[in-house]
Amino acid sequence: MYTIHDHRIIMMLFGPPGAGKGTHGPKVVDKLGTPQLSTGDMLRDAVAKDTEVGKAAKKIMNEGGLVSDDIVMGIIKDRIAEPDCNKGFILDGFPRTVKQAEMLDALLAETDEKVNLVIELQVPDSILEERICGRWIHKASGRSYHVKFNPPKSLAGRTPAAKTMKDDETGEILMQRPDDTAEALVKRLQAYHNETEPILARYKKCAYKVNANQSMDKVSVDLDNILYGLTICVMEKVSLDLDNIFVRKDLNQNVQGPLSSAFMECLGDVASKFCKGIQAIPMLFQKPKSNRQKIDEYRNTMLDKVRKQEEQPEKLVGA
Repeated sequence: MYTIHDHRIIMMLFGPPGAGKGTHGPKVVDKLGTPQLSTGDMLRDAVAKDTEVGKAAKKIMNEGGLVSDDIVMGIIKDRIAEPDCNKGFILDGFPRTVKQAEMLDALLAETDEKVNLVIELQVPDSILEERICGRWIHKASGRSYHVKFNPPKSLAGRTPAAKTMKDDETGEILMQRPDDTAEALVKRLQAYHNETEPILARYKKCAYKVNANQSMDKVSVDLDNILYGLTICVMEKVSLDLDNIFVRKDLNQNVQGPLSSAFMECLGDVASKFCKGIQAIPMLFQKPKSNRQKIDEYRNTMLDKVRKQEEQPEKLVGA
């Protein structure tokens, strides 16, 4: 019997420091309606709630030690079981090593799930220093700003400082991370290339590289293209390789758009297989709608089908 968890979108967002995860991550959260989970936030929350795993983590941290991978996995296991993860979740900053990726896959396999999308935001190392050193962050929400590329409204052409750098939504003062320096960036990039990048090979069947060295609007369009196709296929539980929908591109090239011939062919196949001739998916294109509207409408339709199946009593053999 199907459950809502059969349709969870499990996504990883990768990228070197300054690639734009803090800028585009909240937009992805808004589009998918799924939480973005940071290991640091989950760890602090578990400690604050005094859970069993949180107690173990607190003891180690108080002794000045590093929290083990086993404890981190325990925290993730508890967190993804919470109601706000029913539609799925986005992992931010985890896994950082191949070992952690293996442990995550084993955890998801317990509920017959797996990671179904990995996106890497790519930016050349030579570009990242300017991005990092000009970055300011709203600590509470994780919203990211930049003095040149994405300034807050409060800056208004003035010199960046605490009194001129304020969050657009709350008006609260922004902050700069202590490791957002040219010196620290060298070590952070080395760790990313040596430890984190190899993880992408593990998920190569569902991994996409997006050129993040372009305008924010263009990056958003490329991300929308991928997210829309993913949602349709996950909701229908169709075992399709995403390569059938989008053409994989190398660095400095964009992802193919959502109305490509391959994409439309995929939608047609889904409609014929699961809607039995009813033109459900083509109807989405009768009026101009945003990708978010299309995703929400289609998600609701499929979840209604799941709920109706769950409400029907099981038939007795021979009845």
